[in-house]
Amino acid sequence: MAQIQWSAPEYHEYEKHPLWHIGVGVASLIIIVISLFQKNFLFAIFIAIAGYLVISWGKRPPGMAEFLLTEKEFTINNRRVYPYEKIIGFDIIEPRGQKAELIIKSSQLLRGAVHAILPKERKDEVELFLTKRLPKIEYEESMTEHIGRLFKF
Repeated sequence: MAQIQWSAPEYHEYEKHPLWHIGVGVASLIIIVISLFQKNFLFAIFIAIAGYLVISWGKRPPGMAEFLLTEKEFTINNRRVYPYEKIIGFDIIEPRGQKAELIIKSSQLLRGAVHAILPKERKDEVELFLTKRLPKIEYEESMTEHIGRLFKF
């Protein structure tokens, strides 16, 4: 049975300047003050929690993920399974200054697409494997992804 397996970081890690954390904290504080001024206490609590999570997640290094392509499905960490019949298509992109990414567009996803970092030496092998099983699509980066890359989220 043909299959391709690889390990890669969960996401691209960006080096953040110390002011990045301060900027998130200050922005959160400003929004909290404005929401308290407007007596929107629930939103203030939400922003405090969200600001804390963004700062703490921003400090966390990416873990390693296991990816598996088989004849019938794409699997991540032996938990998330995407059968090919539910996949609209795939693309492989190489964002500037980063490793290649396999992008799987599935009909069962609410958020759009799954991204998997690809080792450079496996890129052609993965593309050939998937071309035989799935349509290749032109992936267009969403505005959220574009902003995330600009601000290195």
